Amino acid sequence: MTRQRQLAAPGTLFLLFLICACGADGTGPDEPEVVMDRVSFNIGHIEVIHDCDPAWDNPGDFQGFLEIWQDVNPVPGNEDYELVAASPKRTILLNSGESASGDHIRAEARIPRDPARPVLLRGFFREMDHDQVDSGTVLAEVIRWDGVRSCWQIGNSCLNSAGPDEWYHTRTEHVHTRDDVWNPFSSDDQGCRFYVTFVANIDPS
Repeated sequence: MTRQRQLAAPGTLFLLFLICACGADGTGPDEPEVVMDRVSFNIGHIEVIHDCDPAWDNPGDFQGFLEIWQDVNPVPGNEDYELVAASPKRTILLNSGESASGDHIRAEARIPRDPARPVLLRGFFREMDHDQVDSGTVLAEVIRWDGVRSCWQIGNSCLNSAGPDEWYHTRTEHVHTRDDVWNPFSSDDQGCRFYVTFVANIDPS
């Protein structure tokens, strides 16, 4: 073997070692970083016109709770939502003419900005009688990240902006199932009418 060939053999082995080492360390083009946003969903203002229960001193038992769902199937048109956060069921006692804040009824989750994975917000608010629903409403809103317009949106509209990388959405639901009928022989209040506002805030924190 000539001296040139003797030198070439170790050199070839060294090059093979470098190639294997580069392949083993997994280096290569970096994957794009997934930006995560905090979705905070709560019940805002509650306004009771008629409390759904008889007698002026018998307040309505108003119950609220919230859920955040995310699509786990990235195939468009084949949504498969999975529950990622939920609030406890909480009850607020309110008489006719009273109002309150339901800010303590809240669900939060960290959500990726992925256009293929929409988010479903579900809110429940109802008046209960003997553990049965008397009247109520269910909110269902789907929000989705739009990478072209760089915003969270409902339908084709971006949510309201609260600042750089901050969005919010409010929706007021009106429940009116029966009117209060005045009876001179009874002080019972049988009317059932109330408003509830759901609030969603989204930011990177």
